[in-house]
This record gives sequence, structure tokens and C-alpha cells, in this order.
Amino acid sequence: MGAANRFSRDTYLDFAAGLEEHERDFDVFVRRMAAFRPLQPSDKVFEVGVGTGWFLIQLQHHGFPNVSGIDHNPQNVEHAMRLGQDNGVELDIACRAIEGGLPAGQFDVVVAQSVFEHVPGYEAGLRACYRALRPGGALYFYSTNKWVWRSGEFPRVPGYSWLPYKAREILRVRHHRGRHIVESAGIDFNQFTHRGLARVFREIGFREVHDLVSIWRRGPQSPKKQRVLGSAPGRWLARTFPSGTCFICLK
Repeated sequence: MGAANRFSRDTYLDFAAGLEEHERDFDVFVRRMAAFRPLQPSDKVFEVGVGTGWFLIQLQHHGFPNVSGIDHNPQNVEHAMRLGQDNGVELDIACRAIEGGLPAGQFDVVVAQSVFEHVPGYEAGLRACYRALRPGGALYFYSTNKWVWRSGEFPRVPGYSWLPYKAREILRVRHHRGRHIVESAGIDFNQFTHRGLARVFREIGFREVHDLVSIWRRGPQSPKKQRVLGSAPGRWLARTFPSGTCFICLK
């Protein structure tokens, strides 16, 4: 969502037409948060890497007016602001990078979806998120998973995310016919694992760190999911091979 894409008018129209398709994504977010730190209308919610702006728009449409965000790409900001206006809301978005820090103790919820894979100094960015939260606040985090067979970053190459960064860079530069994919931070600098991220979140100081398995166990479970999460090997598989990493961390 926070990737530095080069939007065209046609791309913008595609996003505008598909805004309702994100309703399910928003419902998943709200349902997952409800099990750990339910959203309140008065909450101040901040998004890192707003991308197209769909998430902030959905928040306002669902009765959460105190929302804002940042994105390092001015084209993202321009199109997100326009999409907001076209959908009846004024978005509060600053054009800057997370590495520059955030105001301390200002937010109840910080959301970072599909953005930190594009942040070279991701640990500094995560610490900025932690400092920006009020006591009892929550970070909702979603990003890449190193061990997925087909990564959403470059699905045409099976096992792409297993490769070291330099090999991924060569593939992406050749595919995009230039280094703009690196210079604009559109490439995945990082491929994460649940185990590695859990360690980082605890080192930063979060008092509760809930990974994808914890989140699944708090929500509705199909019989198949019950069987998987009911055994240690199943939980290891669930943490190792999902399409992405997901965490809810409480300060």
C-alpha cells in the first residue's frame, strides 16, 4: 500500500472504481483489532504509507473521523487526496518518510500495511511507530513473508522472496528496465518472518506482541484451521508459510 508506484490517470481510475473492493479488507482489520484493542470513534488513527488512500477513506466512512497519515511519494499523496475528495472526505496526509519520525504519544492506533518492506531502515521506522502511540495503543502491522512460495512483490518468479536482496534487486531492475524501482523505494528491501519480527517488536518495548497465529486463534476458526492451530507443527507451518506477516502489538 505504501509502495512508490508511478500512477497514471488510468491507474487512478482503476483504484477509484475499486474502492468498494477494499470493504472486505477493512472488515478484516476491524474484526482482528476487536479481539485485542477495539476501535472507538474517538480514537486517533494514523496510517504509515497511505498509498491510494483507501484505508483512511474507509475509516471516515465507518465513523472514525480522527485519521491522518503519511506517504513518502508525492504522487501517492496527490492521488489519495483526490480519491478522498471524490468520495466526500478530506484526507490529512503529509508527504514524508517514516524515518523522519512521528510526534510522540499522539495516536491510539498506528496502521502499517504493506509498507515496511519498502523501508530500508525499518527498525527505526518501527521505533517511531512505538513512540507515536499513547500508552495502551496498538500497532497493526502487515508486510511480506520471506518463505511464501509466490510473493506478492514479484509473483512471476516462484521463490522470489527466498532470494537475497541483491538477487531480488537485479531481477526487479531488469524487469522494470531501470533503477527507478529502487530509487523510488518501490522494491522490497526487506522480506520478513514472524519469528524475526516478533523479536524486534519485543526489543522495541511492546508489552504484548500477537502474531498471525494468535490473531487467528482469537477469531472464528474453520475445522481445518482448528486442526492446524491445535498442534505445534501446525502452528509452525501457519507462522512460516502464510502469504504475509501480520501482528497486533500493544504498548
